[in-house]
Amino acid sequence: MSHLDFLNKYFPTPHYLEMSHAGVDISSSSVHVSELIRTSKGLRLKYCAEENLASPILPNESLISNKNLIEVMKNIQKKYKLKFVEVSIPEEKAYLFTIEVVDGTKEEIRNRIEMHLEENVPISIDDAVFDYHRIKKNENTGMQFLAVSVVPTVVINEYIELFESCGMFPISFLIENQALSRAIVKRGDRENYLIINVGHKSTVLSIVNDETVQFTSTITLGSEDFTNAVMQATSFDKDQSSVLKYEKGFSRDKENEVISNALIGTANILVSEIRKVLMYWNGMNSSKIIENSISELSRQVPQSSVGVKKVLIAGKEAGISGFRDFLAISLKTPVEIANVWTNILSFEDSIPDISMKESLSYGVSFGLALLKDQ
Repeated sequence: MSHLDFLNKYFPTPHYLEMSHAGVDISSSSVHVSELIRTSKGLRLKYCAEENLASPILPNESLISNKNLIEVMKNIQKKYKLKFVEVSIPEEKAYLFTIEVVDGTKEEIRNRIEMHLEENVPISIDDAVFDYHRIKKNENTGMQFLAVSVVPTVVINEYIELFESCGMFPISFLIENQALSRAIVKRGDRENYLIINVGHKSTVLSIVNDETVQFTSTITLGSEDFTNAVMQATSFDKDQSSVLKYEKGFSRDKENEVISNALIGTANILVSEIRKVLMYWNGMNSSKIIENSISELSRQVPQSSVGVKKVLIAGKEAGISGFRDFLAISLKTPVEIANVWTNILSFEDSIPDISMKESLSYGVSFGLALLKDQ
């Protein structure tokens, strides 16, 4: 333990001296907010909350035009007295690529990235906001391998306008699955993981290597599709189908055969896409079918010499009964339900006030809340 870590653990900074901030994750159907505090026993959860949107955010809808979202955000701000926030940007509104450049100062590296930015993303340098993360340096050549995140300026301005109109001030932004990986991949773990983050209408597949998201692929299949599959196969309404989805799930009991078959049919579509990503990352993407399924931007990710060690399922859908086992058998790869508390606390020292099942939805929000601690 370093001297600084020792001081932080046993003599934590008084809360009133910290610039307190919360992590806010806005999805198409809900808002998750959380805040962590440092105590003499390490990090602890101050609060977390989920607010569902009565009027979901449409794909091309301006955030500021969704009155229900504005109302929810103002209520959150008032209830938790929020001022400074860390904010997630949806995967579909951002770009990610990796690049090798000659190492140098921060300014020199940014200048080198700018020279190649328009080769890698379909927006001009004047219309983009970008940041980068150092992955590794080749000591023999002096080249630095970087992961670069790019968000259109118009998107950043839209989020700033939304939060400021609700009395909050974003102090940083992070792409959704980058925030998620901060929460569920243990610090110092440099192995390869595939993260499956099932959202309301889409699923984001991300490869994390060297503690950095190096590849993402978005599939237009989400939790709503699993619920609809149960609805179509039974006579139950949406709410009943959602409950059955989680409680009965993929169980092969005879009385659950109709529901499990419906879920398997939908899950097989997801499995097919996951296999393509695994084959690509593991260096077996010579097939034309696979090549066509991977975007031009994603092809620039160097092939890893090490395959994916484990698949981590995140989000509320990870709690569907039997889902983890179904994926493990289908993919022939170890699969685990992501632990969103990985970098926050140990269950040996403290038990959170919310259940593991409830916490599954807070991965992105917790990752954002962790930023001040990293």
